[in-house]
Amino acid sequence: MLNLADYGNVVQGANLSRVQATPGLSSVMLMLYSMKEMNESLGNENRSHDKPQEILVSENKAKELPVTDENMVLLNLISHRAATVRLEYMGRLVPSNFAIIRVNEALYAPYLEWYLNESPESRKYLSEATQGTTVAALSIQKLRALPMVVPSLKEQKIIGDVYRSLLNKKRLLMQRIYLEEKSINQQLWSYLQEGLR
Repeated sequence: MLNLADYGNVVQGANLSRVQATPGLSSVMLMLYSMKEMNESLGNENRSHDKPQEILVSENKAKELPVTDENMVLLNLISHRAATVRLEYMGRLVPSNFAIIRVNEALYAPYLEWYLNESPESRKYLSEATQGTTVAALSIQKLRALPMVVPSLKEQKIIGDVYRSLLNKKRLLMQRIYLEEKSINQQLWSYLQEGLR
């Protein structure tokens, strides 16, 4: 059986304290990929409308830093949740609490996302491979050694596309619930205001 490392490049995101620059000479502002973006990608509720987190880095280092792009799956090393990078999150700096998996042509990124998040074998392996007592985290070396069950590319696309559709549906349902709650609360507030007059 092949391991994850056989299907792509697996590296850790950037240590932000090592790349952060002081304002001034030859520096650029980069947006960060955070748990907020991951949760939104996975269809989890996120009511935060905060602007994206940013970091100032030297212009020289910016070209060498890991930024999100297509055919990339990010795995949070603490929560063990994975997400393919969505179009709206391209070009963001990936911090060190994420593993970056750039898949090769033999692996469909949405299939890998499904496999990491939903496969019982993968969930068990990731749980058992976690190390640490204060903050339990997955090592990149252990992630690279993850045994993979990889069907044909056609089957991967079917599984991955159905999973993406499911996550999109979940995201839309959460958005609908949020908008309904907001509308009802506005109506209740109006009702209260009219009663006080």
